[in-house]
Amino acid sequence: MKDPATKKALLSRLIALACTVLLLAFLIFHYDWRLVWSAFGRARWGPLLLAGVVLVFSHLLGVTDRWRRILRLVGVSVSFREAWVMRMGGAPLKFFTPLRVGELLRLPYLSRQHGLTADLTLGALGFEKVTFLTGLLPALLLRGVLYGEIASLVSAFAVVLVLVIATAAESRELMLRLLAPFGERVTTWGRGLLAAFANAGLSGVFGQVIYAAIILACEAVVLALCLQSVGVEIDFARWWTVLPGVLLAGLAPVTFAGLGAREAALVVLFPHETPAALIAGGILFFVLARLAIAVAGLPWMPEYLRRMVEPSLCARHVVRGINNGRAIP
Repeated sequence: MKDPATKKALLSRLIALACTVLLLAFLIFHYDWRLVWSAFGRARWGPLLLAGVVLVFSHLLGVTDRWRRILRLVGVSVSFREAWVMRMGGAPLKFFTPLRVGELLRLPYLSRQHGLTADLTLGALGFEKVTFLTGLLPALLLRGVLYGEIASLVSAFAVVLVLVIATAAESRELMLRLLAPFGERVTTWGRGLLAAFANAGLSGVFGQVIYAAIILACEAVVLALCLQSVGVEIDFARWWTVLPGVLLAGLAPVTFAGLGAREAALVVLFPHETPAALIAGGILFFVLARLAIAVAGLPWMPEYLRRMVEPSLCARHVVRGINNGRAIP
């Protein structure tokens, strides 16, 4: 293992695992591990089965179809099945590899199968992540309106402003002018990275934000059902207002798939509930929504890896650059 990048990636994964173990150990033993264990024993199957149905729905019609629509923005049309293979076949790699390297494996896949250049692929991935995070916008607005929190309303306004600026043609031209002194290659990469935003426009971006909000709402329902299965009473009116804090804690890069940080956020945000039940519910969510999805993707992983190394006979090349704001097929 002589590659410094590989060593750094593995070290970051080990640090994330260590942080997860330490956080979970602190929470479980601080609140008595026997109470946490007994909460698992009281888990009801009904809410967990319903959570599984919601999770399948969010991955079938949400995550997979959303990725298929994003690829259209950079000039690639894929079937629903191919998008499903990319998402599910890449799920185990994304879950087990350090620094989400599994996400970047979509670069060789799309290059081999569709001739898509790296800059356009990275632009699509960036567009996916940005619009996914901004899917928290409705929850911020709800919290600001219900509780009169100026900070939440200002945050929501800032998110909308950033999206408007990101989709404005003037903003893209300004960025490209700033990149021009670094050479044609850097400018070309800049065009590719901005291709998805350029093709989507403001209405397309907000459409993806709404799509992401639906997916996040499904995740919130799954988490709430996991908590209900161990006896936590969920007030859904308040649940949507604390949702941003819980989901953002689950995205913490210093933990393994949010395990530990998510449970800590639940304990902090629900001080009147039994901590042991909150910890147990958070772990059930991790098993159902993270680990089970990775395991379920194993049957599709061989096909995903095979397509990644075998060039497609019908692959079409996508030229680097933008033609009036659109990727050139």
